[in-house]
Amino acid sequence: MAVAQHYGIPTPLLDFTTSPEVAGFFASDGTLRPTASEDEKQTCIICVHREQFEAAWRDFNERARRDTGFDLVRVVEVDVKNLWRLQAQEGLFIQAQVDSALLEMFSGFRRILFPYTGPFRGIQREHVYPTKQSHLEILLEHFFYAERFDKAIDELKSIMPVFYAPKAEFARRGDPEAFISGQLPSPHSSWTPEVRTAWMEEPDERIKSAIADKRLELRVHHSATSPTNAKMVADAVGSALKHDLSIRTQSLDWSVLGDDGHELEVDDEQLGLDEDGQVRRFRCSQVVALMWDGMRRLPYSDDQIATCIGTYVAVAASRDRYAATKELFGEISGVELASGRARTRGFISERSFLECIRPDLWELLHESHVVAVRNSQARIVDEIMARLFVPERLFVFERFVEVFAKEVIPTQALIRLDPGLILFSPARVEIFGQT
Repeated sequence: MAVAQHYGIPTPLLDFTTSPEVAGFFASDGTLRPTASEDEKQTCIICVHREQFEAAWRDFNERARRDTGFDLVRVVEVDVKNLWRLQAQEGLFIQAQVDSALLEMFSGFRRILFPYTGPFRGIQREHVYPTKQSHLEILLEHFFYAERFDKAIDELKSIMPVFYAPKAEFARRGDPEAFISGQLPSPHSSWTPEVRTAWMEEPDERIKSAIADKRLELRVHHSATSPTNAKMVADAVGSALKHDLSIRTQSLDWSVLGDDGHELEVDDEQLGLDEDGQVRRFRCSQVVALMWDGMRRLPYSDDQIATCIGTYVAVAASRDRYAATKELFGEISGVELASGRARTRGFISERSFLECIRPDLWELLHESHVVAVRNSQARIVDEIMARLFVPERLFVFERFVEVFAKEVIPTQALIRLDPGLILFSPARVEIFGQT
């Protein structure tokens, strides 16, 4: 319920904080309507004396527990691991299952009323709503993307019930008839439970210690080739990782500068058009920060993280992203990834794909399918993924990690079907197939 409350889902919880500054921020956040009355031009902080509050409700709660098994009103002080919003707001809750008039009557609320003169400047908005994301909050982006996707599908079906047929859920994982056994191959031996565990663990990071007051500056040259820019950025990230062994425990500020010394901005078609009909733009450093926080807590090598960021920045800075991607990777194929109901897209090079597939795949396929794959006019990557698209059954894990870090993550960041959605852990990917 604490997670739901912080993401706008209705719950029986009322937000409180132990920080006067945070209370002041929320009391004065927003603007007044032009037609606001004199009463509406006052704002309010509600205060609770915890000991007196709990004493006032003690008898009611004891009777309620006897009759129903739960308290009517209680203070909920919960530490949700990695919920940085709750930590930043020094939050706790009152759970109330009584009428609001009864809550007011017995709770002993005190009110501080004061004239509204604009937002409270004693605390920055970024302190209350952190722009950095914890491991949990990155996974929550996947969940809420799936919720939005399902809602959009329902709306689209209501508009075009005859002409639109969404993709079926991934009941199929490949073509069993393509294999000698008549069923899909078992997971490759490299996908051991121990390996998976290392890539699925949730670190416990506190926002005050994880967010560092450090800025890492990266530079690109628009006259340079994409491989040159990629290496230059990767070298800068690699140097920072080499000289500060603790840096991966910290969420950093990033700056990506162009030739003119200004922050690099790129078009983002996913954000829609602005009021003037122009494609909206965003700072490249925003995505770099997301990639850093998504990768630094996982067992990627420093080189994999540095190369990933270098690739993304170099392609994002280019005028032709597709050409830049091909310049870096060679022949590429589009791939669609799914983890649960969260879906993203990216690219993978044919060379890297062939290097990370399990070596016994050709022995498992029917000879006719081996011939069909090798003689096809289509890309060999697409031919293989048409027959099998479950990563654990298709790839050697260590090799998949390498290509996932250096090609799939940066190209997911470039496509960005949803602004905050990138799949970072290869162990969480359930589907890896054709777009």
